[in-house]
Formats: sequence, C-alpha cells, structure tokens
Amino acid sequence: MTHPIVAEISAFNKEHVLGREKYFDDADQMPPLPEFREMAKRKLLHWWIPEKYGGRGISFVDTIDIVAELAYAEGGIGSLMPPTVLCSMQLVMWGTEDQKERYLRPMAEQGTFAAMVGSEEAAGSELLRLATTATRDGDDYIINGDKYFSTNADHADYWVVLARSKDNPSFKSLIVPRNTPGAIVVKRWSSIGVRACPIYQLRFENCRVAARDILPVHGLRALEGALNPSRVMLAACAVGGARRVRDVCMAYAKEKELKKSTLVKNNAFIAKMGQMEMEIEAMYLVAKAAAREVDEATSTEEGRKKLLKTGTIKQALVAKMLGGQLGYKVAEEGSKMFGGFGYTEESIIGKLVRDLRLVAIMEAGEDPIREMIFHRYVPKG
Repeated sequence: MTHPIVAEISAFNKEHVLGREKYFDDADQMPPLPEFREMAKRKLLHWWIPEKYGGRGISFVDTIDIVAELAYAEGGIGSLMPPTVLCSMQLVMWGTEDQKERYLRPMAEQGTFAAMVGSEEAAGSELLRLATTATRDGDDYIINGDKYFSTNADHADYWVVLARSKDNPSFKSLIVPRNTPGAIVVKRWSSIGVRACPIYQLRFENCRVAARDILPVHGLRALEGALNPSRVMLAACAVGGARRVRDVCMAYAKEKELKKSTLVKNNAFIAKMGQMEMEIEAMYLVAKAAAREVDEATSTEEGRKKLLKTGTIKQALVAKMLGGQLGYKVAEEGSKMFGGFGYTEESIIGKLVRDLRLVAIMEAGEDPIREMIFHRYVPKG
C-alpha cells in the first residue's frame, strides 16, 4: 500500500503539472516557480524531515513512490528532491540541535530549499582533490574557492559547502546562508534537460561562516553517507520517467495506424512494451530494496554511526546505476517507436529522453560508481 501523500501529489500533478511540459522545459524560467510555492502550501515538500522538526517523517521506502509520482509528471520537479535530501539529511543525521532547529524547521514548515555545494572543475568526482578551502579565523571560518555544479543554489535558503581545512577533520561541511557576503552565484548553466531543476556555478571570496554552522563530523564522510538516500531518490526519478515513457508510447500506439490496424496490435510493438514493463519493474523493485537498507542505516543512532564509517550502501549504488541505465534505455526505445516524429519538439518523448539522461550523470557517473563497487564489494579472493 502506498503512502497517502502519493495521492495528494497525483492530485497536484493533474491540477498544476501534467500537460504543461513546454512551460517546465523553458530554459528561461527562473525558479522558484509558483508551482513549488503551491507544493509548500500543501506540505508536499521535504516529507522526509522528522516530525520533531516540522516534517512528516516519511520513510525512504515510501519516498520511492513519492518521487516516482513527481518525476512521472515532470522530471525537473522530481530531480529537485535528491540534492535537497543530500543537504538536509546531513543535518538530520549529524547536525547539532541548534542547526536542526535553525535550518531544518524552516525547510519543513515553509518549503524552502537547500543546495549541496561540492563539485569543482578540476576535482570532478575525485572529492579528495577539492581546492576550496576553509581557514580558521578566530571563532569563524573563511571560505575561498570555485564550485561548478550546484542544484537549487540561487533560490536555496542555505548551502552545505564541502571545503578542505588544515584543522582536524581535514574536510568540513559548512552551512552557509544564501545571502552571506562572499557567497556568489556566478551563472546558471544551460542544461539539456530537467530545466525546472536549475544548476549553478558558484564562487566564494573570503566568505565568513560562524563555527556553530559547521557540521560536527568529517565533511567528506557526511556527504558520502547522505548520498545514499539521495541516490535511491534518483533511482525513483528513473522509475517515474520510464513509466511516463511507457504511457506515452501506449497512447500513441492506440492511434497510430499500421497495416490496416493499429500499432498497439503489432507483435513487435507488443514484445518491446513487454520488455519495457519488465525493466521498469526491475528498477522499481531494486529501488525499494535499496530504500529499505537506507531506512535501516539512517533511522537509528547506531545505524548513522556505522554509515559515517562505511560511507556507501551497496544497494543504493546499484539502484542508482541501474536506474540510469534502464531508465535511459526505456526512453531510447520509446523514442524509436515514434519514428521521425520522436526527433521533433512536437512530441513529449524528446523531453523525456533528455530528462532521463540525467539519472546516470547526477551524483557520480557510472565509471566512478563501478570503481566504488569494485573496490568495496567485489570479493578479491
């Protein structure tokens, strides 16, 4: 049985999202879009934040269905959620009570966003090579450096910034309120897909952060641990987007004439759709299984301590990677069914192809994940 919030989101999608694909795909749209304010009013954002801090405390197993429903209607909205959970779950699991009250409660009650600020041009996925620094200055830290890809940054209330420090620990996660002097949005990247999910380049120039706004754990380990719930949410985005591809193909096939009949009765089409449904179900089941592991790791103090040491959850890596591969495969096969029409802007299928491509790229591409799986989980004999 799915959580009741899924029905609430489905109703919101029918009222505000479905049928407005060109609006959400407009690269000139500047967030926050009014639809997000409506979602906040209905308490449809940040449902994973514990009830203690004003959220709904919904599990990640149920989150799979929630994000899939969001991504079914609009990939950009679905894709906003993983980076937001990446920031907030670091605070949920390892933040101080003061940090949780000052940053999590406004998110839960007002529907504001957060942005993870980690990646850099040279370092890429090799976060040990980060060049951004956090230098101690009395009771504060001064951040300097450039960051390349940060989702939500310009309309987020706060950023969680990963920087290198000479202190112990050597990597710190610093909470930076959006309007802090020296925290600069350089530009918004023009992305190929999920354009309702904006990505920015940032710069820090002598940006001063109070010591009370530093997470009291190793920053790199905190980020790695919080990537697990984020990655299973990305897998859910693939499930939702692939389901939309399936339904778009079925609607088209029922009307498309072929050999004195319709495409939906063609044996080749039937075989392809059977394969597609199998792949969607495989993604869904793997995402659900991974989410159970994430719930177990993040819901207790003992689990969170262990996660801080181990970093990755194998099932979360698998779910994210499988979603990236099969989600895009479903979209690619779906686009072929439309022939030349599928290569135009007249059909939604082109947008779905572009949106689903992001799952394999966001929060580590396939090669870094393969390497992690090899080094951490493949038996070496």
